[in-house]
Amino acid sequence: MEIKWYIAEVVDYEYTYQYSSDIKNQIFALKVQINDSETIPGDVYLAKPANMNIKHVPLIGELVLIYKTFNVNAKYHQPKYHWYYVSLVAIQSSVVDNRIPGAVSGLNAEARDSQLPGKSFKTKDKIISPLQIFEGDIMLEGRSGNSIRFSSTIDVSKLPEKYYLNQPTWTGDVDSDPIIILANGRKNIKDNEFIIENLEQDNSSLYLTSTQKLTKLKINNTLKLGTPAEKEYNKSQLIGIADRIVLSAKTDVVVIDAKKGIELLSENVNVGIGDMESMVQSTALETILNKILMILSSGHVDGAGSISVPIAAPLIAECHAAMAKLKSKTIKLSKFK
Repeated sequence: MEIKWYIAEVVDYEYTYQYSSDIKNQIFALKVQINDSETIPGDVYLAKPANMNIKHVPLIGELVLIYKTFNVNAKYHQPKYHWYYVSLVAIQSSVVDNRIPGAVSGLNAEARDSQLPGKSFKTKDKIISPLQIFEGDIMLEGRSGNSIRFSSTIDVSKLPEKYYLNQPTWTGDVDSDPIIILANGRKNIKDNEFIIENLEQDNSSLYLTSTQKLTKLKINNTLKLGTPAEKEYNKSQLIGIADRIVLSAKTDVVVIDAKKGIELLSENVNVGIGDMESMVQSTALETILNKILMILSSGHVDGAGSISVPIAAPLIAECHAAMAKLKSKTIKLSKFK
């Protein structure tokens, strides 16, 4: 069957965001108009996504590439057809809004100016800067400043000056080693000038590295267990950054497993475990117990001026020996002040 492609304008939705058993084989369908000599001017057609695994529903007033082929009721020698759309035409080169109302439907100037992109989506005064792309990248960008980047280590030292507007915020020694960046909510700049993910400014982000160093990574506290600084580590990492991070296990345990150590760092020195009962500070406890043992060991002067011998002196000696084992060698808390 020969396929002919058409440019169509999205003019309305037909159960695109609902479900009806009457059109169960046309879910996510759009109402479109086609400007072509083979179609009837002004007629509205239903077009559904050609790919049901990746959803990218265009706004009203955007243009899509469509074609006609078999529908679910087609049989051998009894062809039945349906319209399908495959791609949004990025006529404005925007990640937010590519509408050009009336390009096909022929709306008058007043109707074009008043046409909304939908019933809930807002674009007024909203600028989303497109992300800087590097050779070989595959990227998914949402209309609200959220994105997934499939990228790699890039050696920019041998490239012409300003080959890329923005340089990668990661470095590495092995070209093409993979990195994935999921970022949500970013600061934007004027027009369509490129921008790049920012660890400090993005609302939240997740980085999956292989051998890269993240040169802009900065944590609130200094690592204590002798591992490389956060900017210097060049092995695989999973880094999540947000104002708040919640890990919840619905039916089983949360497991944090490490070969070298686990660090819980807090700028305000507040770490809660369980029902939040205060944990004993080992240095303070050791100081108090040593003073008590010193008092018990020294005896006291009675009314006649004689110095008494400590009661159970051998047990006091055992307590002194046990004091050396009071502090854990593997679990550390903030120092006693």
